[in-house]
Amino acid sequence: MLKRRGLLIGLGLGLMIGASSLQLMLAAEKGASSLNLSDASLTREELREAAEAQGFALVDAAVKTYTQEELDAAVQKAGSDAQAAGGTDGIAGSGADEAATGPASSAASPASSPADSSAASSEEEHTYSFYIRAKASLLEVATGLEELGLIDDKEQFAKQAAAYSKSLRVGTCLFVGKPTYEEIIAEITRAKY
Repeated sequence: MLKRRGLLIGLGLGLMIGASSLQLMLAAEKGASSLNLSDASLTREELREAAEAQGFALVDAAVKTYTQEELDAAVQKAGSDAQAAGGTDGIAGSGADEAATGPASSAASPASSPADSSAASSEEEHTYSFYIRAKASLLEVATGLEELGLIDDKEQFAKQAAAYSKSLRVGTCLFVGKPTYEEIIAEITRAKY
């Protein structure tokens, strides 16, 4: 019996490995058939529910969707077109013309200073959104914030926020007006979910 011990161990291991492989193949085949959508068609409602369960939104292919950058550009273009059309139509009056011409007219008439202060307050009220992706470095975040105009010097911000570089949280950060560095650091380290 001792002479055939290696043979018996090999035979036993072969049977166990073969049975395990067969079970694995059957389980994989069963899983693949349950994912095959050509066999079982889903209704639109079932597909929408399945997408929502996975955290996705079902969008019709005929509907045009826009990225955030495209939407921001379109809003900015529409705002400048509306401002240009409002100033040239003469409907808004001379006060709007003075506000549209900018700082050069503020020296000419003191009536435009309230318009300038309201423009400055609307600039402070502007909301900025910035998305921090997974595994983003502090320098990448600083570069994005500099492109938005929230910070003036990304190196100075990176030095001040260096202690928080490992605490960056993935998600969308919202900034109102021109926040301080401390407010920016608090927002980029805030839990988003």
